[in-house]
Order: sequence, then structure tokens, then C-alpha cells
Amino acid sequence: MKCCYIIVLCSIWITLLQGCQKYLGAKSSKSLTVPSTLIDLQALLDEYLPVNTGVGAGMLGGDEYYLTESRFNSLYTDIWRNMYVWADTNVFVGNANTWNGSYDNVYKANTIIEVLPKIKQDASNEIEWDNVKGQALFLRGRCFFEVAMVWAEAYDAKNAKEKLGIPLRLGTDFNVPSVRSNLVDTYNQIISDLRASIDLLPVKPVHVFRASKPAACGELARVYLSMRMYDSAYLYANKALELFNYLIDYNTLDTNATYPFTRFGPEVIYETDIYGAYGPYNMVDTSIYRMFDNNDLRKALYFEPNGDGSHKFCGNYNKNFDMFGGIATDELYLIRAECLARNGEPQLALNDLNLLLKNRYLVGTYKNKQSSNAETVLKWILDERLKELLFRGLRWIDIKRYNKEGANITLKRIIGSKEYILPPNDLRYAMAIPQYIIEHSNIKQNPR
Repeated sequence: MKCCYIIVLCSIWITLLQGCQKYLGAKSSKSLTVPSTLIDLQALLDEYLPVNTGVGAGMLGGDEYYLTESRFNSLYTDIWRNMYVWADTNVFVGNANTWNGSYDNVYKANTIIEVLPKIKQDASNEIEWDNVKGQALFLRGRCFFEVAMVWAEAYDAKNAKEKLGIPLRLGTDFNVPSVRSNLVDTYNQIISDLRASIDLLPVKPVHVFRASKPAACGELARVYLSMRMYDSAYLYANKALELFNYLIDYNTLDTNATYPFTRFGPEVIYETDIYGAYGPYNMVDTSIYRMFDNNDLRKALYFEPNGDGSHKFCGNYNKNFDMFGGIATDELYLIRAECLARNGEPQLALNDLNLLLKNRYLVGTYKNKQSSNAETVLKWILDERLKELLFRGLRWIDIKRYNKEGANITLKRIIGSKEYILPPNDLRYAMAIPQYIIEHSNIKQNPR
């Protein structure tokens, strides 16, 4: 049965891939194999490598790491070098990039959404039918959001209608031209997809590489946080934690292990891997490393010395070289705490922060943080967000929203004798869309 399942999956995916490669450009020939059963559709959703792959471009442009000149020159691809120095144009060379991968997943989700009405829903398949639709909606909403994180400007309610969003492909018809929406429409679609998925998904999935109610709520909390809509971010972080709230006591982990965290571990709600992001964690930013107290077990669990005084990151939740970019409970506690602090509830915010940190410090050494000043508590929370969520693919969107709040974060790189600077709210925070996409679809490039 397992062999048959794999053959079905491969046949369908090869056919879909032929179309996906031209989804935002030229038209595709008719499919040779069309999925027609719930088993077919679930097989598409269970194709782990494309479906559970996140977008790493923002991580490569962020400030969690640094490179020496020799390491910069030895990077595997020009794409990494371009992102490291925030190149104006031609960031993505060729057609192998996460824009393509994200819209491949969108095409897959749209295929499933279009096929489902042709499959009769009855008492025998009602739960499975809803689950498949919920997973497809979640996938589309998640991928739209990941594209917006990298290739659109930070959401600002003051001017979002005037700002370029992303192409919202809502069907599989290649004859429909791709057009960039505005940011309001982009985020409305993301929110609509994720909200619609919640009622259809199970509380507990078969496996964490499938979407669930807490995963959809967690993704919505991420989205609203990026929009600086803190009441809504709190609402969905809280809903997710009501469904699943487990935290690992880091005292139970082996600080001497090469990869101390188990894959699909107990804090993971939804798994995604950020592939092609090996370079960033070679040399962790020294100022970040110094933020960790010696009694903070993350200092031993997250980092290993490189031998030259620098440190590499080894604390990813997927136990391999690629970074974890999924939804986990630690992030949700930090989202809820941040929203509470921003809304003038410092004591409630500290309840979440202290609970998290008690599980991160050597047993008996952590002393609860105490303050009635919301700004002080918020500063603590944002510091812990940076430390706890290193290399999760979130720092880029965080810097974008912090600068909208007036943080005035300026990023700097030095390669040899040349200095590169990315000022707050610079247009390059919306990376250049791959040029071949522009040429094939005629969508608007991001302004410079």
C-alpha cells in the first residue's frame, strides 16, 4: 500500500511541477495526470520537501550572523552574496529560488481546492474532506505570507492600499495574468485563507508536517504581529496556546550533543524547514552571543565554537543543517507576552516570559523578572524574542515592523574595505523579485 501511495504521489507531482514551473509566466500544456480522490490530494499535501519548505531569503539578509571576507567569497552561490549585502537588483540569479518554490505550493493548493468540489462529501469522508481543504487553505495562506515577508514592504495601515503587495494566484488557469495586488488585499487574502482553515483542521494532526488548528492560529498570530495588529495577534496566540502549550525543560537536554533537539520535538506544532540557509549560522553575531547568561542553557545548547573565537548555531528544532521555520510553542508565548506588554499588561506579560525562561535556565538559577513598567517589560521580551527564535526566519520581518515602530535599526556589513548599509525602512527591505519572473509575467518590480 505504501509503495502504491508513493507511485501515485510521484505521478501527480511530476505533472503538477510541469505546470508550476510556468505558473507566473508562460502557459502550460494540459496535465497528463489529474488528482481525483482524497487519497490523491492528501498525497500532494504530504510531499514534505516542497510543502514544508520555508523561505530563507530574509534570514540571509538579517543581522543574526556575520561573514568574514574569506567566508563571503567562498559562499556557495551569488544569491547568498547578493542577499548578504542587500543588492539593489538581480538578487536571485537563475530560476532556483524560494519565490518559485512558494508559488509551486500555491499552485498545488489551488489544484486541491478546485478538485475537492468534484469529490462528493458524505458521512463516510466528511472529516477527511474538511481536513484536506483546511490543509490546502493553510498552505496557500502560509506561502502568500512568506512571499510577502520577503518581497513586499512592511505592512503599515496608513499607506497599505498604495503599496505593492504580491500576485494572488487563486486558481490554476495559466491564462489569467499575474498582477500584483496592494498590501491590503494581500494580507486580507492571507488572513481569509488561514481563518477559513481553522474550522476545517483537527486539533491534533497525524504528524506535525500536516497543518492543525493550533498551527493555523499560530500562523495567524505571526501574520497579525507582522501587521502590528497586537490585539488580533494576542487573540490567535492565545487560541493556539489553549490548544497546545507544552514547553521543553532545557535541563532535560544533553548540552554536549551535536544536535541537542529531537526532530519534530514536543514544542513543535507545525514543521517547516528553511533549506539553502546553511551559511548564516556559521558565524553568529557576537553581540547576540554575549546576550546569553552563563546559567542560560541556550548558551550551551544553541552554540558551538568555530575555533577562531566565533560561534556557529546548532540549536535548530529540526536536528539537521537546515533551519527550523515552523510554528512552536516558545514563539507563541513570546507573541502573547509582547502583545500584553504593548497593551499595558506588564504583569500578565511577565507571567509568560518568566514561564518560558524558567524552562531555559539551569535549574534553581533563574530569578523571575519583575517590573510594573510596560516599556521595560517589552524590552525584555523583544530581547528574548531575538535570543529564543534565532534563525527561525523571523528576524527580517521583525526588523521591518520594529522600524515602523520607530526603532531606527540600521544594518551594516563590512567586506574588505567596503561598507554596506541598510537604513531603516529602506526600499530594499522588499527584495528584488527574480528578474526572470518579471520578464515572463510582466508584473511590477519592487521600486528602488
